[in-house]
Amino acid sequence: MFSIQSGRVNNRSLQLRPLTIEDLEQVLPLEQRCFGGYWSQSIFETELKTKGCYYVMLQDLHNPKNILAYGGFWQIFEEAHLTTLAVDPQCQGIGLGALLLGHLMTVAQNQEAHWMTLEVRPSNQQAIKLYQRYGFAELGRRKGYYPDNEDALLFWYQNLHLAEAENCLKEHHHQCLAKLRAQGIELSLKNVAYLTQGELS
Repeated sequence: MFSIQSGRVNNRSLQLRPLTIEDLEQVLPLEQRCFGGYWSQSIFETELKTKGCYYVMLQDLHNPKNILAYGGFWQIFEEAHLTTLAVDPQCQGIGLGALLLGHLMTVAQNQEAHWMTLEVRPSNQQAIKLYQRYGFAELGRRKGYYPDNEDALLFWYQNLHLAEAENCLKEHHHQCLAKLRAQGIELSLKNVAYLTQGELS
């Protein structure tokens, strides 16, 4: 597993790259740990094959089979919908979720999305705080949305296409990188959309 000592991840390199069907052998156990297996392999495969869907993951370069986080969205015209965002419970609180969220929002923005929506459990306060920090606002509630009959809160981020949103995302991105570097973590990119190695500085 990824080495965590006293809340820190030390001397590690992470890679952000597209999620593929070949990665599902490692993704499904992480899905189970995070969400109890809410998504099956067939759901992942359908998403990965569907036009307009974009999925990425973070892996440990010292152990490429160790996937620490993943997330993605689909987009139809001006709407992007965040379908999933998962971080290994042992690696939560160090900035990986924020890094992925900011990246996915940036990709949607560059694909001319005007807003982004998502569902989240009311009990998932850690995720709610992350979304609110990035400017999402609660829009409504879907009753009994999850298999255990828990409601889902509907959040959205409007005006994603405006320059103000772009500037905020850039600021969040640099803050995430600084937080990771302070913990001895470096990030590399492989075949991901709209972010270049130059933006890692």
